[in-house]
Amino acid sequence: MGGVRPVAVPLRAERVAEWKQNGFAACTVDDARALDPAGVIVCTDTARHAQTAAEWLARCPVLSEKPLAPTAADASIAVEAARRHGRSLYVACNLRFDAGLRWIRERLPQIGRITAVDAECLSWLPAWRPQRDFRETYSARAGEGGVLLDMIHEIDYCRWLFGECESLVATVDNLGILGLPSEVDESVRVLWSTPADLRIGVSLSYVARPTRRTLRVSGDRGMLEWDLVKRAARALDADGRVTDEYTWTGPDDMYRNQLAAWVAVLRGQGRNEDQRDLSTGADGVAALRICDAARASSRLKQWVRPS
Repeated sequence: MGGVRPVAVPLRAERVAEWKQNGFAACTVDDARALDPAGVIVCTDTARHAQTAAEWLARCPVLSEKPLAPTAADASIAVEAARRHGRSLYVACNLRFDAGLRWIRERLPQIGRITAVDAECLSWLPAWRPQRDFRETYSARAGEGGVLLDMIHEIDYCRWLFGECESLVATVDNLGILGLPSEVDESVRVLWSTPADLRIGVSLSYVARPTRRTLRVSGDRGMLEWDLVKRAARALDADGRVTDEYTWTGPDDMYRNQLAAWVAVLRGQGRNEDQRDLSTGADGVAALRICDAARASSRLKQWVRPS
């Protein structure tokens, strides 16, 4: 990106040389503090996100990898640091910048009153990173892994597009299919109600094949469908006829546009739509409250309100 000088800051000092050998500017954490950066992207393990973000917010704005923390309570240290230092905190929920999902958002008025929303992200965890034992990745780690936190994108974009979660009921399961620690969820189903009484269903899985990542929005005048795996979306009328279709490429543009929006914030440029679509620290906490409530609902076997 023009006018941007990225510097890689590995936690392990011995990796600085490795990054430099691959052609990147790199330095240790201690040296990074002396650089007076315009902004910092935090992409450590999930359990470190909030604390690392809080430390850097004393110096500059922060964009944190999702989720902001394992729980909403854990995230408070970063949100409080942003407030105390008067600096912006964003969470990298990049599906807000997916061209297909934006195409869906633009056409929501065409299908009339929305009557149901169904989102799913179904995958097979061992296939994510074939070169690594999936049981040694953060996804399999108690306290920061599990499909609910890993796929918090679906929670975030449903809230972004359709409204706050007023109450929910959920099942959060580990049936031992992958041999993950019992605290790490393999599959999750959430049904939440918005203040407008819209029902939103979200299904997430580490143990499903083939991979599917879809959104279906039903209305009283038609339906919208989004498929991230195929990168295809379409609009249907009330009789099921396809009235519009859209395809796109990815994922580079999605990440590039998210970063461009964040860099524009760092430069103090006027607020545009992309900047407004960035997921804030408050958005990150709201998504985590839904995750916390899903776990509580599954344990209590009843509807609960996020808090």
